Amino acid sequence: MNTTLTNSVNCSGALQTINGKFKLTTNDASFGWRLSGTTAYTLTVADSLIITNGILDAASGAIVGTGTINANGPIVMNGSSSQITKTGASTVVINSNSDLIQNAGIIDFNATSSSNTTINIKGNFTQGGTVQRTAGGTHILNFNKATGTQTWTQTTAFGTGAITINVGSGTTNTVQLLSNIALGSSAQTLNVANGATLDMGAYVVTGSSSTFALGEIGR
Repeated sequence: MNTTLTNSVNCSGALQTINGKFKLTTNDASFGWRLSGTTAYTLTVADSLIITNGILDAASGAIVGTGTINANGPIVMNGSSSQITKTGASTVVINSNSDLIQNAGIIDFNATSSSNTTINIKGNFTQGGTVQRTAGGTHILNFNKATGTQTWTQTTAFGTGAITINVGSGTTNTVQLLSNIALGSSAQTLNVANGATLDMGAYVVTGSSSTFALGEIGR
């Protein structure tokens, strides 16, 4: 599905399945593709989710229940105006079942109000834009491939707002750094869960207010 926005759209939870690629582009930095206002939903994209200077708003209001996005192909963000965001006080889960390739743009776990967002990545993560949390709530980034190696490459440091980053979540995966990782000045938490491995190689993880925690049998 190819969508070029000429105004904002609210799907009101009705968009459930895309049997192919979802390509989202906008002609204006203020136009957003809003998946829901208050209605719980599960959107499954069979292939890639590609955002090129577009805004994907996972929830623009207070959803009763949870909003869930399942992308079975890579999530790709191109262009500095690209956003994955949430502007309402809702619980949202984004499952990236392949790679998350943020070439540019902003991933904002919560743009307004206080609510919870979880992003699960089963593939490799290229962090080439800003990852931040503007407003309150509990916000989690999980590297949770069941087993095997995932890579993490960063060219842009984390922005404002505390996020919990988990390497492993009931999994035996390895996250291999392909660059230095700058957690920024907010109070990020980096956990390596039991059975999981963070392979830093020659690279370093820095953060002026961050916490690093290693599970009993994490490495």
